[in-house]
Amino acid sequence: MEYYYLDKNNKQVGPLSIDQLKSIGLKPDTLVWREGFPGWKRVKDVDEIKNNVTKPLPSDSWSPNAHKTNPSAPAPTATSSDVNYERNKLYFFPKSVGTGWMPFALIGFSIILFIIQSNTGGYSGRDTSQAISVFPWLLMIFGVFWIIIVYVMNIEVTDEEYDSAVYNKFKSIDITQTALEKIGLDEDQVNEIQPVSFHGYRVDKEAAEKTGKDGKLRTSKYDATVLFFSDSQVFMYQQIFDMIDGTKLEYTLEYFYKDIVSFSTSTKTSEKNKNAKGISTFTLIVPNDEFYCSMGSIADADAVISAVKQKLREKKA
Repeated sequence: MEYYYLDKNNKQVGPLSIDQLKSIGLKPDTLVWREGFPGWKRVKDVDEIKNNVTKPLPSDSWSPNAHKTNPSAPAPTATSSDVNYERNKLYFFPKSVGTGWMPFALIGFSIILFIIQSNTGGYSGRDTSQAISVFPWLLMIFGVFWIIIVYVMNIEVTDEEYDSAVYNKFKSIDITQTALEKIGLDEDQVNEIQPVSFHGYRVDKEAAEKTGKDGKLRTSKYDATVLFFSDSQVFMYQQIFDMIDGTKLEYTLEYFYKDIVSFSTSTKTSEKNKNAKGISTFTLIVPNDEFYCSMGSIADADAVISAVKQKLREKKA
């Protein structure tokens, strides 16, 4: 059985056997993956290796990542949830598939054959009459089945169905735990205030867009972000996933409080759907850089933003 693991630079290493992992001496919180896992797991949570390859984790072993890292490497073949990408495409690009005249012609022809059989008492020849008497039924069934298939293909994907698919995908990420693992932090290292989680549809030139019947803008890209606050820094993890092609981007960033120029909230509107309601965003500005994420409709948004603002004022004072 072969494993992969993420090293201290968040680089994927492998494939490796258990014996090879033993020689490395992985830490309990090192992330590993093998075929059959739904995603990355900590060594201490994998029964077959946790007692064989781990070594004690020194209390001073933690060190933060660089200012900004490249997107994290995904598990080689793992998927985090079952997403019907083709179905999601229909939300943005509905197909109108016509039945044409053929299935109705088949049904009509089968009816004519039924009438002929009923009036003539079947066809000449005993063996052939039994075979032919089944033929109209086959034509009828085929025509009806054709129409049903086309109807199913034309079933509309509602706003509620798409929202539900996105929410299920978001919940499968377990964004706070994923963020801690990707950044390499323990919760007690970032407990100045509670972690702040933002998530919502992302306005992006490459994203498909649609204005729902409720007037809200929905896109194919969804943005999930968590902010952690330590004594001296703000750590951020952001994952942007696409609901129609399965692509995913992950970023980890960190800024010292003294380097943060300002932050703001605003509403981002679509250039393609100008009449749709805008999407709330959070923007953090540092010298020569700017970070933004979607906020969506988070609960107690004003209280969350107020707490962040207060903490930044305290640390910059």
